[in-house]
Amino acid sequence: MPDKTQAVYVSYAWGGESDVLVDEFASRLPECLELIRDKQAMRPGDWISTFEKEIGRADLVLVVISEKYLHSLYCMRELLYLYQRSQGEREALMSRIVPLTVGELLGARVKDRDGYVQFWEGEHRGVEERLTRRGLDTIGVEDRRELLATQHIKQSVSDLLSWIADTLMPRGEHLASEGVDTAIRLFQERARELGMDTLEFSSRLEESPSNKPEIAGSSGRQGERSETEQIWTALRSHALERLQPRGAKTFLDAVLADYARKIRIDPAPRTAAELVDCFANCSPQSADELLFVVRRALAAVESAAAQSIERKPVQNAAVALYCLAACRFVDEKSLGDGYLQTVASSDNLICGLVATVLTGLKLQFEPSEEGESPCVPHVYDVRRPPGSEADAAAFERAAYCAIYQSRSDAAQTALDQGPLSSKQRKDLAARIRTIIRRDEQTLALVVRDDYGRSHLAEFANNHRVPVLLFSQEVASALIGVDEGVFLADIREFWSELRAFQDARSHQPDSPQSPKPAREAMADSESKTTINIFGPVQNAALNTGNRSVAQAGSNQNAQIGHREGFDPDALNAFGRELLAAVQELGADHGKGVLEPMAETAAKEAAKGREADGKKIMDSLKAIEATGKAFDAGTKIFELCNKGYKLLASLLGLPPSPL
Repeated sequence: MPDKTQAVYVSYAWGGESDVLVDEFASRLPECLELIRDKQAMRPGDWISTFEKEIGRADLVLVVISEKYLHSLYCMRELLYLYQRSQGEREALMSRIVPLTVGELLGARVKDRDGYVQFWEGEHRGVEERLTRRGLDTIGVEDRRELLATQHIKQSVSDLLSWIADTLMPRGEHLASEGVDTAIRLFQERARELGMDTLEFSSRLEESPSNKPEIAGSSGRQGERSETEQIWTALRSHALERLQPRGAKTFLDAVLADYARKIRIDPAPRTAAELVDCFANCSPQSADELLFVVRRALAAVESAAAQSIERKPVQNAAVALYCLAACRFVDEKSLGDGYLQTVASSDNLICGLVATVLTGLKLQFEPSEEGESPCVPHVYDVRRPPGSEADAAAFERAAYCAIYQSRSDAAQTALDQGPLSSKQRKDLAARIRTIIRRDEQTLALVVRDDYGRSHLAEFANNHRVPVLLFSQEVASALIGVDEGVFLADIREFWSELRAFQDARSHQPDSPQSPKPAREAMADSESKTTINIFGPVQNAALNTGNRSVAQAGSNQNAQIGHREGFDPDALNAFGRELLAAVQELGADHGKGVLEPMAETAAKEAAKGREADGKKIMDSLKAIEATGKAFDAGTKIFELCNKGYKLLASLLGLPPSPL
């Protein structure tokens, strides 16, 4: 088999013609493609739900549609994960899947899809009624998961069937021959477009050296491709991916217009690929101006936008370009070899930038506990447990507790003095691999305590994860920008993003056509523009005649539609819980419970963007650990209060109590 293969997952219902079709597909698959199939990939004891999510994250998926598939919760949940990762966008979803339809299934007309919609409406109603009869205090995590899954499936199944029916693919008697051949050809083409990504993230893309001339202001990254070049190729690929959706085109046009107007490079970039190259090759001095190019373009889109604009693709594209330019501030010459690095700042965002430049993984923003600035989700502050030794086992234990701080065993693990159990060590390695290799997201462990450099280096290199050791004795990792000003600029950008997300168009006195982004950009210098967009808490719900799932299957849409959910109450609860834990004495588990409470408070502060499951997991861990330390009734009462608040957040039936 070649050194590099592209994984192709398959989503299908076991048995009958579907099994035969998948077997035929597997037997004819070329060596450049590797089939990931549940029967081979899963072993006894593995979790089906984990494999479902793997399929949802995959870039290439063969979907075998059958009557059995469309009535199976497991199969439809796999398709739902794919739909959600594609943000409910048809183009994004259909670029990742190749559908083969077994039998005479139809989906082009409303009457063809109606029976499946009614089936899932009935499934959702049945689950909801059973949970309501049982009562809130008996509802577990998996109960809520099934309730939400059936809700989302009933909302999205009509669109999914319509899109699949609109995709021209061989059917009937030609399915096993021409259908399989067509699917393989499409996967080969898409694998080439993906750059034949290897599972080893240190060598993500292998392309021929660029023959483009060096751009003015470039740092001169030319000649033989090094590991650094491969990393920047990956970073360019991530940014380009965010600029491809149709919903991002208005923003792309605005960036190109502003770039041509302000940067004045001849020739100016005219395509998304050329623009990304300019951002990736700029000098640190030029990067500062590019950050404002992104922010001006975002403002121009908002000024020109009509109510129907797709805001999520615009936000994703803006963050991707902003992060790409920000990475140019990292002084790569100051970084040593290997994954252990000494840094002058322990700030989450700065460490996230450094880790991104070290690995070429995706840098993403999410709301922080403070709310005024974003944070990088998988940059973990690794704290040394009280009284532990400064050795490899202690650091591994601390890393486990940082990454798995909501797990029920985290509290006891923090107090242990020995090494992790074999299962814990494997779980930790698997979690790191999932974040890096499946999700392709930036991951870093920030260390302030002395564990010994050799122990830190061994962990970092074994897991291929950046370990950033904080020290005030080294120079800043950033060049060409003041760190404080840079972080303040990010806070400003984050504020603009949130305002853009919450904005909605007020109805003008007379109908007016929105101006193109390029025209709005040109007008912005010549006259004062009155912003007709105003903040509104439920802006994410202004979806016209579309369902929540069609507007976007992210948590925002779910929460916004929940009657009775109060984000301010959830935020206040998070602060109250954290304060109560901080009042505990050391003998009642303060040191162990505080990180768990911080996680819950941080997530609760996100309001409508909060991950309810993450908060619930933290509360369960606090409750279980609190019993061991006799933390007192106040902590348990607050946990119960949190459960009730989360009922509306997670879409649970109201408590009968």
